[in-house]
Amino acid sequence: ALQRLADMLAHPRLAMDDQLREREVLHAEFIAWSQDAKAQQQVALLTGVAVDHPLRGFHAGNRDSLPVEREAFQHALRAFHQGFYQSGQMTLCLAGPQSLAELETLARRFGEALTSGPRHPQVAPPALMSGAARNYQHIDGNHLHQVISSEAPREALDFLCLWLNAAAPGGLLAELQTQRLATALHASVIYHFAGQALLAIDFTLGAQHDSAAQIEALLHDWLSFFAHSDWTSLREEFALLAARQHQVQGALALARHDSEGLEARLSEQAVSALKAMLDALHLPPSRHPWRLPPNNPFLRPAAKEERAGLIRGQTSAHRGLRTFAQDRSRGRREQSALTFSPALANDTDEGALYLHWRFDSAAPAGLDSTLQALVENARQAGVELSFDANGQDAVVKIVGLQDPMPAVLEALALGLNQAPAAPLASPPLIAIRALLKALPMCCAGTVSGADEPQARWASARWQGLAVGFSAAHEAAIKAAAARLPGQPTSLAHQSPSLGGQRLWHEVKTDANDAALLLFCPTPTQA
Repeated sequence: ALQRLADMLAHPRLAMDDQLREREVLHAEFIAWSQDAKAQQQVALLTGVAVDHPLRGFHAGNRDSLPVEREAFQHALRAFHQGFYQSGQMTLCLAGPQSLAELETLARRFGEALTSGPRHPQVAPPALMSGAARNYQHIDGNHLHQVISSEAPREALDFLCLWLNAAAPGGLLAELQTQRLATALHASVIYHFAGQALLAIDFTLGAQHDSAAQIEALLHDWLSFFAHSDWTSLREEFALLAARQHQVQGALALARHDSEGLEARLSEQAVSALKAMLDALHLPPSRHPWRLPPNNPFLRPAAKEERAGLIRGQTSAHRGLRTFAQDRSRGRREQSALTFSPALANDTDEGALYLHWRFDSAAPAGLDSTLQALVENARQAGVELSFDANGQDAVVKIVGLQDPMPAVLEALALGLNQAPAAPLASPPLIAIRALLKALPMCCAGTVSGADEPQARWASARWQGLAVGFSAAHEAAIKAAAARLPGQPTSLAHQSPSLGGQRLWHEVKTDANDAALLLFCPTPTQA
């Protein structure tokens, strides 16, 4: 791969026929880009940036902007390749299973194939925004964007985004959802170069699309609260999160992280720069009772449970008999409901757990919104947690690092056993999607459950499949699974049979259009 990369950089194909073919490819890409809704939204988002800033420039070539037949163009093309496609303008970062000595040998061999040359520093860009402006607002459909310019380091802005995006109670997102002003929030750094940065906060608006002023007021109030908070524990949490992300990232992400030189911890210099950015917004004192999110429990080693003590009037013999009987009873249930497959090796640090519930009526929906904080904490700890409800069945997938998996499973069991919060209102589906969503329940011949979701979880039956776990983690997973709601059992798949019937269902939807769905089951062997 390195040999091919070096050949491409040092000896590009610049024959006229090759350039003409490449221009047609670029023109096709330009047409696709100009018709892409997301690309146009990104262009519109940057309208608040200074007109003379390169970020506002048009950087996509097409057939008209690339006059490859002209001699002046050919001269400029070759001069560009000679001046910039050389070792002084490149950084090589290698990540692979080879030893450091082997990687160094490969890197030196790669460098020998390149032309040597000095580094040409890029021209410093002009100011991001005109005058004294530091932020602006952009509305696109049901999305409100707050864009803030900054000179803070990238890790400082990532630190701010982490706590802006937190879904814990007492935070900005939780308050916006409570007041039904927004259903989602996503803060990210969309530009960072030469000491300049743009922070974009994307709010997905709720039912009130004229709530921009209220959202902006709450955002500024939260930023004021955050600016005057004690960041000591937050900085420790940020370092733990960076270390965990470093553990689960792939080779390409690790190489990119290394080449960008990002700090794993928030330095004092970064803290000062972030506070200066917030001070430049001239925010009024905070008046809302905000709370910082609690520490993510999955980023720390699980505390060892102490052995249970004796109950008054109980001897050690009584406790031993009682524990032995409980273990035998629990072991039989777990053995029939939770299967640990040896199909994958258990010598890695990752595992996967699949849990399947079957309900007497429709499976509860909206788990991804009611357990949003758990999902985010698990993701930060290297565990992906996802939910899928289909008819009478619900499936939870837990995939990632083994170490935090038992704690994640215990937290999931606690969340499912408690009365769940009402799911967030979702935008109405078009008619055909509403019919596809209702199809499994129509085939099963059941209706939506009228009882409380908590009661449905208690009466449900469940089974699980685990792969890749070591013996120690297997025991911890079994202990945590014993707390899951419902009755552990082995579920057999039952294909619904229509028996030659022609069934008609009418589904009420919130859509403005009409749709007809015709479903013909695959013939069975019987």
